[in-house]
Amino acid sequence: MLMKKHRNRSIFSALGILSLLLPLEGWARDTVDLAGEWRFQLDRGDVGGEEKWFTSRLPEKIRLPGSLQAQGYGDEPSVATKWIGSIKDRAWFESPEYEKFRQPGNIKIPCWLQPEKHYLGAAWYQRDIVLPEGWEGHHVTVSLERCHWFTDAWLGDVHLGSRESLSVPHEYVLPRDLAPGKHTLTIRVDNRIRFNVGHDAHSISDHTQTNWNGIIGDLELIARPPIWIESVRTSPGKKPDTVRVAATIRNATGKRGEIAGFQASVGGPGGAALKPALETSVMLKEESTVFEFDAFFGKAKGWDEFQPNLHRLGLLVTTGEGKDRIEDRYHATFGLREVASNGRRVTIDGRPIFLRGTLECCIFPDTGYPPTDPEPWRRIMEICREHGLNHLRFHSWCPPEVAFRVADELGFYIQAELPTWAYNMGEDQPRDEFLKRELDRILDTYGNHPSFILMSMGNELRGDDAYLTSLVDHAVEKDPRRLYACTTHHHRSASDQFRITMRIGEKRIKIRGLRGPGTDWDFSEAIVDEKIPVIAHEIGQFCAFPDFEEIKRYQGFLKPKNFELFRDRLDQRGMLPQARDFLMASGKLQALCYKEEIESMLRTPGFGGFQLLDLHDFPGQGTALVGVLNARWESKGYITPEEYRRFCAETVPLARFAKRAWTPGETFKARLDVAHFGAKDLDACHAEWTLATGDGRTVGKGRLPAADASTGRVSTLGEISAPLGELAAPTALRLTVSIPGTEAVNDWNLWVYPEVPSDEPGDEVTVVKQLDEATMAKLEAGGRVVLLPDFGTLDGRKEDWQPIFWNTQWFRTPNRSLGLLCDVDHPALAAFPTAFHSDWQWHDLVNRSVAVDLTGAPVELQPIVQVVPDWNDPRREALVFECRVGKGRLLVCSADLNADLAGRLPALQLRRSLLDYAAGDQFEPTAKVTVDGIRELLRQPPTEP
Repeated sequence: MLMKKHRNRSIFSALGILSLLLPLEGWARDTVDLAGEWRFQLDRGDVGGEEKWFTSRLPEKIRLPGSLQAQGYGDEPSVATKWIGSIKDRAWFESPEYEKFRQPGNIKIPCWLQPEKHYLGAAWYQRDIVLPEGWEGHHVTVSLERCHWFTDAWLGDVHLGSRESLSVPHEYVLPRDLAPGKHTLTIRVDNRIRFNVGHDAHSISDHTQTNWNGIIGDLELIARPPIWIESVRTSPGKKPDTVRVAATIRNATGKRGEIAGFQASVGGPGGAALKPALETSVMLKEESTVFEFDAFFGKAKGWDEFQPNLHRLGLLVTTGEGKDRIEDRYHATFGLREVASNGRRVTIDGRPIFLRGTLECCIFPDTGYPPTDPEPWRRIMEICREHGLNHLRFHSWCPPEVAFRVADELGFYIQAELPTWAYNMGEDQPRDEFLKRELDRILDTYGNHPSFILMSMGNELRGDDAYLTSLVDHAVEKDPRRLYACTTHHHRSASDQFRITMRIGEKRIKIRGLRGPGTDWDFSEAIVDEKIPVIAHEIGQFCAFPDFEEIKRYQGFLKPKNFELFRDRLDQRGMLPQARDFLMASGKLQALCYKEEIESMLRTPGFGGFQLLDLHDFPGQGTALVGVLNARWESKGYITPEEYRRFCAETVPLARFAKRAWTPGETFKARLDVAHFGAKDLDACHAEWTLATGDGRTVGKGRLPAADASTGRVSTLGEISAPLGELAAPTALRLTVSIPGTEAVNDWNLWVYPEVPSDEPGDEVTVVKQLDEATMAKLEAGGRVVLLPDFGTLDGRKEDWQPIFWNTQWFRTPNRSLGLLCDVDHPALAAFPTAFHSDWQWHDLVNRSVAVDLTGAPVELQPIVQVVPDWNDPRREALVFECRVGKGRLLVCSADLNADLAGRLPALQLRRSLLDYAAGDQFEPTAKVTVDGIRELLRQPPTEP
C-alpha cells in the first residue's frame, strides 16, 4: 500500500503556495492508496452475508479500480441473458434469419455493443489494510470514488454501513478507537436494481456503459484531524470583487464551544501567490459548524466559455497550542459566474448564450464504465469544441467529478441529471426518496463547479407534477447557482427555470425537424409565448450506414458483435463491396440534415439552444448510428470539424431563401443574417458573398454595407440578388457567405434548370407508365422502352428523403433507407447535376418515389440510382436502373416524373436526362432479366389483352 499526502482534486494546485503562508506543523490530511490486487468472490447464491464472508479469506483475485466483468468474471452472453435495457424488436430471439447468431460461440446481438462477460448480482471484494502509526484520533474514512451500484462495508467483523449512490463517492467512517496496524476491509457490491430508476437509464443500462459490477476511480483511506473543514461552497459575493464562502467545519472531539482560529487566502488565475483575505475565530458546535464570510481579492475575472478563469482559495482552521494543536487546511479552485435567464435565453453574467450541445450517454466501449482520469474527458470536450459545440448534456446520469473539473478548465457548459428515466415519478416511494437523496448528494459534491450550469431531474420523466415540482423547488432553495428543470422533455412544471422539449404549447408545435429545401423559415411562432429558455431536445437522430472498418478498433471490453452481424447480413445479400460507398453517401446526407436543422434554430430569434442526438454514435437501443463521429469519438471520414463549424459555431452566417431550384429567367434572392454568440459584439461587420458554379465561374458576388451584430442574437446583414439569365442550365451553384475578420463562413447548394420541357423522344423510344403486353412485345422485338410509372402505381415501399430516424429496431418507422447512392459517371445522369449522394435537388423526387427491390434479381443488375439500405434488413433497391429484356432495352425510374412537372424542376430535368440517354448510342445495358422477372421486380401483373 502506498501512503501519500492527500492529492489536490482541483484543477490547479494551491497547496504549495498556501504552505508558504500558513504553518506546516500539526495535523495533516494523509491518504493510503487502496488500488491494486484485492481478494474476490462472486456471490451467485446471495449467501455471503448469511455466511459472514467478511470473516473469511476470499479465494480469488481481482484488481481495483475496475469491474469484474472486464476481468473475465461472469457468464458469456446467451439467449437467456437477463439484460438491463429494453429490446423492442424480438426478431433476434425469434426469427429464423438470426438463428446462426443465437448459437453458443457465435452470439451476436444487434441491440448494442456486446460485453465479453455478463453478471447480475452480488460480488465481494476484500483486502488487508495497514493503518499507519500516528493516525490515532483522526477521522478516518474509506473513500470509493464510483461504485456500481450498492455497497456494504466491513472492517473485520464490524459492519460500517451501506451506501446507495450512483453519482458520488461511497464513503465509510472507520471506528475512532481503531488501533494502528493491519485490518481486513471487505466490500460487497451489488449491481441489481433495488430502486426502479428505469432499466433504460444510462446510469445502469446495458445499452451503453453496461450494468457493470465493481469500483472505479480513487480508492483510498483518508485521515483528517478531529477538527476539519469538510466542504466549502463558493459563489459571487454581494459586493464587487468578492467571493461568498460557506465553510462547513466538522468537530469529532466531542467538545462543544471550542474556539477555533480561522484564516482564508485567495488568489486569481495563474500562479500568483495567495493573498490573506480573512483572519478570525469561530465557535465550534459539537458536530458541525457552517461559517460564512465574504473574501475580497481585487480585480475579479469571470468564468465563461471564452475566459474560463479559475480562482484559488486556501483555508486554515486551528485549535489548541503545542502538542494539543489541531489544524486542517483546505484548498480549492472556483469560478465566478452568475447563471440566469433573460426571457428565452440563458445568460452568463448577463450575456446571452446559445447552447450548442450534444449528449453524453455513458458510452465508453474500452471499459464499459466512465473514466475517472482527466485525459479522456479532455479529449471528448476538445473534440466537441472542434465541432463548434460548447455544451454537454449527461443523459440520465451524472459524471464523475473529473468531468466537471475538465469542463471548468476548458470553459464547457454541463447539464447533469438525476440517474433516472422513468414514467411513474411520484408513484414509487422508495425510488422517489432515493432520488431526493441523490439530488442532495450531487449538489453537495459537484455544486461548486462553474461548468455545472444546468440540472434536470432525469430524462423524459412523466408522473406526478407535485413530486417533480418539489424536486425543482428543493434544488433551487438548496443551491441557486444554476438553472433547474423537472425533466428533460415531456413533463413541464411551473417551477422550471428552463425547458428542453421537442414540442411547445397545447398545439404541441414541433421545435425541431426539417421543412424542405427552402431556408426562409424558423420556429418563432412556436416559442413566441415562452417565458423561460427553450432548448431543443435530442435534435437530429439522422442515421448513417455502419462503418465496418470500425470493427478492428474495438480492442477493449465491449465488442462490436452488432457490427459483425450487420456486416454478415450485408455479405449474405451480396452488397458487402458497397459498404464503404453506402457509408459515405449516407454520411453526406446525414451531415446535410444536421446542417439544416442546426441552422433553423440559429435562425430563430430568442431560441435558447439545442442538444444533438448526437455528435457521435449511440451504440445501444438497437444500434443508433446517428453521429458524424463513431462511438469512440473518431471521424467517419465524410465531414471534417472545420466543415461542421461552418454551420455550428459561436458565429454562423445564415442565408434565407425560398427555394433551391431556380430557372435562368429568375433572379436569385436571399437575406443574409448572422447568429452571433461570441465574447463581444461584431461592430461594423461586412458580409461578403459569392455565387459560383462548380467549375468556379462567378455568377454573382458582393460586399454588404457595414452592419452591427450584437452578441447574443441573430442579426440581419442585408439582402443579396444575382440574375441567372446568362447561365447555361442545368448547372449546380454554391452560395458562400463569409464575415471578414472572423473565421465565420458558410455555404449552400443551389441548382438552375431549364423551365421549358424538351421534346419527347421519337419513335425509337417508347415511354410508358406500365409494362403492358404491347410494351413487352416491343421489348421482345428489340425496342427501347422507358418505364416512368405514376406515383402510387408500383407496389412497393414509399421512400423518404430524410434518412432513418434512430434505427428501425427501436422505432418501427416507415422510412427504411439512408439516402441515395448515385452513379455519377453513368450517362443517364449526364444532364442532371448531382453528387454521388442525396442533396436537396432530390428532395421532391425521393418523396414521390417507391423503391424497386432488386434483391432477387441477377447480381449484374446494378442500380444507376440506388437506395442506401437499412443495415438491419439490407436490400438492393433502386430508383433508376436499366436492363435487357428479350432483345430490347429497358430503363426504369420509380420516382414520379409525370405529374405537375411545371412546378417540379428537378423532376422535369431528370426526365429530360433519362430520355436523352435512352435515345442515344450509349444506352447499352448489360444485365439481362426475363419478362416474368421484370414483372416480378416491378410488381405489375400482366395486362389482359
